[in-house]
Amino acid sequence: MKTFGLFAALAAAAAFSPAFADVYDDFASYDAGRDNAWFFELSALAQKKGSAAQVRENLARAISSKPVSDAAFRGACLILKPIADSDTIPALAPALKNPARVSSACNVLIGLGSDGFDALKSALGSVSDNYCRETIISSIASFGGSDAAEAIAPFALSDDAKLAEFATVALGTIGDSAVLETLEKNVKSSNPAVKKAAENALVSFARLRFAAGDRGGARRALASVGEDCGSAVRLRALIAKKGGNRYLDKLIMGGGKLSAPAGRAMNGRREFSESAKIISAFPKLPREGKLAAMGTFMLSGDTRFYPVIAPELDSADPDIRAEAIYAARFICTDDANLRKIWDIYKQWQKPFSPLARNVLNENPSPAMAAILKEKAKSDLIALEILVIRGDVDARKKLWEMFAAPNRSPQVASTVEKTITYGDLPEFARFLKSSDKSLATDASKIIIKKLAKSRDKAFMRSALPQIMKGNADEGGEQYKFISSKLGL
Repeated sequence: MKTFGLFAALAAAAAFSPAFADVYDDFASYDAGRDNAWFFELSALAQKKGSAAQVRENLARAISSKPVSDAAFRGACLILKPIADSDTIPALAPALKNPARVSSACNVLIGLGSDGFDALKSALGSVSDNYCRETIISSIASFGGSDAAEAIAPFALSDDAKLAEFATVALGTIGDSAVLETLEKNVKSSNPAVKKAAENALVSFARLRFAAGDRGGARRALASVGEDCGSAVRLRALIAKKGGNRYLDKLIMGGGKLSAPAGRAMNGRREFSESAKIISAFPKLPREGKLAAMGTFMLSGDTRFYPVIAPELDSADPDIRAEAIYAARFICTDDANLRKIWDIYKQWQKPFSPLARNVLNENPSPAMAAILKEKAKSDLIALEILVIRGDVDARKKLWEMFAAPNRSPQVASTVEKTITYGDLPEFARFLKSSDKSLATDASKIIIKKLAKSRDKAFMRSALPQIMKGNADEGGEQYKFISSKLGL
């Protein structure tokens, strides 16, 4: 305890010393781009119990009495944030009217509890700059509760539409019922922006009440929100419990602007056993409904949905056709439709061919693997896809084709596209071949693969491991590869 007391006394003495006073002079004269050693010195002292109070008082005094720059003020606020008290407020209050300083000042005041709240509320009535008002409103809203709601409400009812819109959004972040009266007024506003902000704020408030277990409060808020409000769709489904899926499917099948949010809200809820109605209606659904429904079928992970989607592989609508191809990556397992995906890929038509290629690369079903193995007997692309899918036998066959005397440039290109860094030590055995052209082609592939990393340190580290047992460090192949990589 004596040691600590001595340390605290020394720190306090340092804070009063003439040398330390120079730090405050540096602070007062600081501007952006100049030496800011003062900031780190004062930050360190502010963390010490024996000197924090003096740092707080001296900074507040300097801010109040000297024309400090905006950059110096921002730095001071970062130091003051954890050590400020109610006596600091008079030094910060003028900054609430300054757009360049208001954010920094609010950041400190938020940490002062009720004293900070009172300072922000008091300033709000006298500030004329809209940016300053909006920043203060956001800060007040962060306190939550009825006091915050009452402070912000008059601005949500302002004749200034932009200010009213901003304050309305802020009210939606407060989970207190005191916001409802104002939001229910604004949802009837003749200004479209204010009306939309009020609807979204009511939905935001309803989410807070629902999360708190207050279903009644959530329902009351949503009662003032129009049925055509997309942001309310998910919450309405949650409140409806078991009836939520029926509500969402009704919106999906109806088409229009609510289909997409309803589809997103259905993600994770779709069950095949509860989808008979939408499955039956699917062929005649409007465009928006089909797109939303396919997304929910796909994300269910249930392969029984793909036969419903499959006819859309021939759709004249490019978006619907693309979605049908994309969905096959996850839930298509039947031979006929996977063969159709292969045919789409081989037509080389954008954007459908690249989407189909992703299905061939990633569809995990045995049927997909079987089709590719069949095609790979005569199609190098199918063999390439199998290698990418991790088929060890396919990689072995491709490498055997590469080692053959009559290998084609296409085979070498396929090896280059499919080889991984982990494959390189094993692949480098071709460097030992008596066939000089094979060794040269293997060298080129190793060079291209390593060069793609564009990381010299990685290349220097990887090359000895790749070449170990395959080529001597002083040998021709080693030197050739090393020189080409610039090592």
